Amino acid sequence: MRIHVWVYSVGEMSLLRKLFLALAAIAVLGLVGTEAFLWLVKRQPDSPSARFYFETGIPGLSPHVEYAVNDKRLRTLNWSEGKKQEGALRVLCVGGASTELLVHNVEDTWWGRLAQDLELRTGKAIEIACYGSGRDYILGGARWCAENLRDLDVDLLIVSYGLGDVLQGGEGYRYDPDKYFKIRLDSRARWKQTASEYSQIYRALSLWKKRKIIKARQETMETEGFLVSLFQARREAYAELPFAREVHRELAHDPLLEYLDGIDRFVSICEETGTGLLVFGEPVLHSAILGPDEIRLLRAPLQASASGTGLSRPDPGWVARELERFYDAGRVRCAEAGVAFNSLEGRVPKTTKYFIGDSLLTLEGCARVAALAVPGAEAVLVKRGQGSVLSGSVSQ
Repeated sequence: MRIHVWVYSVGEMSLLRKLFLALAAIAVLGLVGTEAFLWLVKRQPDSPSARFYFETGIPGLSPHVEYAVNDKRLRTLNWSEGKKQEGALRVLCVGGASTELLVHNVEDTWWGRLAQDLELRTGKAIEIACYGSGRDYILGGARWCAENLRDLDVDLLIVSYGLGDVLQGGEGYRYDPDKYFKIRLDSRARWKQTASEYSQIYRALSLWKKRKIIKARQETMETEGFLVSLFQARREAYAELPFAREVHRELAHDPLLEYLDGIDRFVSICEETGTGLLVFGEPVLHSAILGPDEIRLLRAPLQASASGTGLSRPDPGWVARELERFYDAGRVRCAEAGVAFNSLEGRVPKTTKYFIGDSLLTLEGCARVAALAVPGAEAVLVKRGQGSVLSGSVSQ
C-alpha cells in the first residue's frame, strides 16, 4: 500500500487561506444582504396564513366549512388588512373552543352573527376577528393580546374564558403568580424565539416548516368523515378515564387566582392600548342534571398537573359549580376595574340543540350567544363613542 503525503508550500498555504477567507466573506455578505432585503422589502410574518375546506357531517354544525386564518392566527369577517375602513369599528374576540368554533363558517359563529347585529344597531361597518384555541386558557390569551393588540387598532375586545381555566387545575395544580411572564406562545425553545425575532432568514425557514405542518393538517381534515371519527375517538378515550367527583382546592393553589390574574392583565392591556373591554363568562354544557345524550357529548378532561398528566373525567355538576365560583369572582374583579362582565353560563340551554361538546356550540347555540352578547357589546361601543376607554355599564 502506498501512502501519499501532500505537502503544501508556504505560498500554496497562503493562497488556500485567502481562498477560504474570500468564500467566507462572500457567504457572510450574502447572508447580510438577504437579511437586509427581507427586513426592508419583504418581511416574513410570524405565522403562515392558511385556508382549507372540510365537511363536518354532523347535524347542528355548518355542513361545509371554510377555515382560514391570517398571519396573526385570526379568523376574520369583513376585516381589512392593515388599517381598518374609515368610519368602521373593529371588534376582536379572544377565547377558547366556544370562541374559535372551528366547526363553523365565520358568518355562522356567535361573533360573526354579533358583527351583523351590531352593524344594524350602530349603522357602522363592523370588522370582526377571533383569536381562539380549544386548548387555551385566559393567561395565554392575555399574552397574545399583549404582543399583538396594539397593532390591530381594535375598538372593542371581548374576552371569553372559563372552562379551560377550571379544567387545568386538578389535584396537582400549583399556582404561579409569575406564569404570565413565562408563557411562550408556541413550543419553540428560547434561542429559537430570539432567532425568529431578529432573523428574517430564520423566520422564513420556520414558516416553510409550519406550512408543511398546515398542509398535513389540511389533508387530514379534508378526509371524508374526519370530524365524526375524531369526536367519536375522543369520547371513547374520555369514557375510559377515571371519574373525579370533586377536586380539593388549596387556598394558595387555586386556579381561580390565575383566572383573576388574566382579567387583571386584560384590563391593563386595554388601558394601555385605549381599547374597550367586555368580559364574558364562557357558556358550557356541564350541569348537575344532564340527560344521557348530553353526557355523551362531554370529552374535555381534567388535568392533574400543569404537564397534563394524570387526566380524569370530572363530574359535570362540580364543573358547573366551579365555573359559577370563577364567574362570581370575575364579576367582582371587573366591577372594581370599571369593566363590564357578562356571564353567559346557564343562559344557553344545556341540551344537544345548543351544544355539540363541552363548550362547543351548534348553530342554534351560536345564535343564542350572539343575541345575549349584543346589548353588552353595544353598550361598550356607545360609551367609547362618548370618549370612555372602558365601560362598566353592563354587568350581568
